[in-house]
Amino acid sequence: MGATYFFGVPFMYWDFGTLAFLLRDQAGLDIQPGEIPEVTAPARFIFVPERAGEFVELQQRYPGGRLQELRAADQHLLALIYDW
Repeated sequence: MGATYFFGVPFMYWDFGTLAFLLRDQAGLDIQPGEIPEVTAPARFIFVPERAGEFVELQQRYPGGRLQELRAADQHLLALIYDW
């Protein structure tokens, strides 16, 4: 997998304590609200629920990827993960 683009700002950041520890070997970039980065495949995009509304625009720019919904035990959305 290539770089990870994290749509979490301003709610969560890629270098946040737990994420930084769990994903310490994975390159990642924080993406600002309203920004769609120019990327080359392969790429992974992760959206926190508060920014899930931006996913449609990203998917239009990078179609054909695989979407996973990460959900808690009570089924509330934790993250969208899109591998392209």
